[in-house]
Amino acid sequence: MKKLILFAGALLIGLTTSLTAQATPLTTSADYTLSAAEEYPTKKTIQGTWKYSELTFENRGGDDFANMVVYGLRSQTSTIVGLIGFDTKDVVLKINAKQTSITQNSQTATCDYTYEPKSGEIEFKGTTNGTEWSIKGIAVDKSGALCILFDVRELIELANKVSPELKSNSKFTALAGMLKDQKGIFVGAKFTK
Repeated sequence: MKKLILFAGALLIGLTTSLTAQATPLTTSADYTLSAAEEYPTKKTIQGTWKYSELTFENRGGDDFANMVVYGLRSQTSTIVGLIGFDTKDVVLKINAKQTSITQNSQTATCDYTYEPKSGEIEFKGTTNGTEWSIKGIAVDKSGALCILFDVRELIELANKVSPELKSNSKFTALAGMLKDQKGIFVGAKFTK
């Protein structure tokens, strides 16, 4: 369970963007529209060893209220990282042809993944305590950095599925309650080589 929480925490730990919220049209979770500064990396490009860089939230198709929520979440990034209980120092993501692993303080979480470079869609799959899980996101190249984003609602659903004890964490439930109905809010991770 600790390894999945480590992995889920790492997934929550950021995609970099500017401090001003930007909306990028998004029609479905499988149809991510790129901004002018983004491109989908090739499968070969995403493979390798990456070091965690930073956390942020992004509005990718939500309304003006989503912009306000994203701005508020960005201003609370350090509090959210503390809520996750995840030390962001020395986090390393390794991606090979079929699996990905994330290591922090000699703890490693590993799972399978699939990636479609034409759409940027990346899906992670694993099993924790007998519970199978999967989550789809988007991989984006931003000036040589690998950014992986997830719809925050889907990430919260995954966290509740594999870590039912989070329901008793008042801070997590407050955050989840605020975000569960918000369309277009994404969270992810930025990694550099």
